[in-house]
Amino acid sequence: MHYRFDTRTKLRMDVELRLNGFGLGCFLTRDIDSMGVFIEAPRTGLQLHDVIEIDFLFDATGTDTHTQRGVVVRCAEDGVAVMFVAESVALFEALGDRLFDRYPPGYTTLAS
Repeated sequence: MHYRFDTRTKLRMDVELRLNGFGLGCFLTRDIDSMGVFIEAPRTGLQLHDVIEIDFLFDATGTDTHTQRGVVVRCAEDGVAVMFVAESVALFEALGDRLFDRYPPGYTTLAS
């Protein structure tokens, strides 16, 4: 069983998922913390312990992205919970003002 070390913050953001280099489509995040994210991705065929790549899309054109690897730790009818393979300071810096109230400037993670 995986336990959270941080409180998830609501965040609706477009992401694209890949499994073994194969694109699974574009989905929405529901919430995020420094250790993982829940993605509303029903019927993707993802299974527990799949290692996936998540492209966080910061603009509508898909040119401003950040890629994060993660492991599927829970599968539900409405999506998957993903634990990041490693904490990413770069991801939270890129999220910037979207999570300002939760991760203000100067916030550090275990990877910092």
